[in-house]
Amino acid sequence: MLEGIKILCFTHFIQGPIAAQLLADFGAEVIKVEAPTGPYERGWSGMDAFHNGMSDCFLIANRNQRSLSLDMRSEEGREILHRLIAQSDAIIENFRPGVLDKYGFGYDQLKEKYPALVYASLSGFGTTGPYKARPGQDMIAQGLSGLASISGRSTSPPVTIGTSVVDIHSAALAAFGVAAALLDSKRNGKGHKIDCCLLNAAMHLQSELFGCYLSQGYLFDKLPTGAATRAFEAPYGVYETSDGFIILSKTPIPKCRILFGADDFEGFKDDEIYTRRAEIDRIVSREMKKKTTVEWEKIFGENDCWFSRINEYDDVVKDPQVIHNGMIVEMDHPVAGKVKILGNPLIVDGETLAIRIYPPLQGQHTPEILKECGYTPQEIDDLLARNIAICKA
Repeated sequence: MLEGIKILCFTHFIQGPIAAQLLADFGAEVIKVEAPTGPYERGWSGMDAFHNGMSDCFLIANRNQRSLSLDMRSEEGREILHRLIAQSDAIIENFRPGVLDKYGFGYDQLKEKYPALVYASLSGFGTTGPYKARPGQDMIAQGLSGLASISGRSTSPPVTIGTSVVDIHSAALAAFGVAAALLDSKRNGKGHKIDCCLLNAAMHLQSELFGCYLSQGYLFDKLPTGAATRAFEAPYGVYETSDGFIILSKTPIPKCRILFGADDFEGFKDDEIYTRRAEIDRIVSREMKKKTTVEWEKIFGENDCWFSRINEYDDVVKDPQVIHNGMIVEMDHPVAGKVKILGNPLIVDGETLAIRIYPPLQGQHTPEILKECGYTPQEIDDLLARNIAICKA
C-alpha cells in the first residue's frame, strides 16, 4: 500500500523503530540510519535475550527496514544524508529534542530546502515546553500521566503496566500521523511536522476514564476487593476464585441475582450499579471464592457473561484464537536463526503482512544505498575504509 514511499529513520529502542516498522510493514521503503556504534537496541534486550549475538529487542522492532550506518559527525556523512533526504518523503526520529539540530537535520533547518518533507519527532514529553530536556521512558510516562494511579486495589500501591504499552501506542499514533501527513504532502506538495510524545500517548490511552473525570470532577475511590476501575459499575475486574483468579466484566443486577443468588441482591434496584458499587463488589468477591475457576467459567459461559480466565504467556501461545489470528510468526533469520516474534496486528485483505526484509545487520545495506545515491564503487570503498560509512554485514 505504501510502495514508492521512502522514509529515513533516526530511531532507537522501541518507540521510534516500531513506528517505522508499522509503515515498513505496509510497503514503505524504510532506511534505518545507524551511528557507527549502532542504536541502543542492538546491545540491549529484556531478559538478556540474544540469538547468535543479535538482540531480541532489535529483532522485534526492525523488520522490513534496510540499515545504513555512517558517521554524521563528518562532513561527508552529512552529505550522504542530504542526498538521501532529497530522495525521501519522510523522516522519523526519536532522539532527545535538539540532538539532530546540532548536525543540521532539525525540521526548521530542512523545511525550506525540502518543502514537501514530512518530519516526525517522537519524544518523551514533547519537543517544546518545560519537560522537553527530561529523559522520557514508558514507565515514567505512566506515572506522570496518571495511568499508574487508576488500577489496582485500595490496599495496594500504584500499579504500572508490566509491558511497554505507552511506547507501542505512541509508535502507532506516530505512524498514523506520518501516513496522514504523507497523503496531504502527495496531494498538495506541502510537508508537515508531526510531534508525538509518550506523555500525550499515555493520556490518550485514558481517553474514556479521563473524559469521565473531566466531566464529573472526580473518580470513584478504589475498592479493596476485585474492581479494577474507578469509573465503571461493579462487578468489573479480577476476582479470586477458590483456586485462582478470573476476570468478570459489567454484569447487571438482574444477572447478578441469577449468578450469585437472589438473597444477596434483595433490595438492590437495577439502577444502583454506581451508587452501591462497593456493596456489589464485596458480595461478588465473597461469592466468587466459593467455586473454582473452571466452575465459574462454565456458569458465566452458560449465562452469556463477559469474562475471561487470566492466561500466562504459556497459555497465550496455545490459545486457538491467537493461533488463528497469526499474531505469532517465525522467521528464519540468516544470523539469529529461527526466531519467533509478534507480527503486525492488522490483517489486510484476509492476509497477514509479510516479512520482506529481515531485521538487518548493522550497515548491511550501506553499500547499496550509497550506490543508489550516486556514489561510485571506488567512492564507496573509500568511505568504508575511512569509517565514514560502516558495513558490518
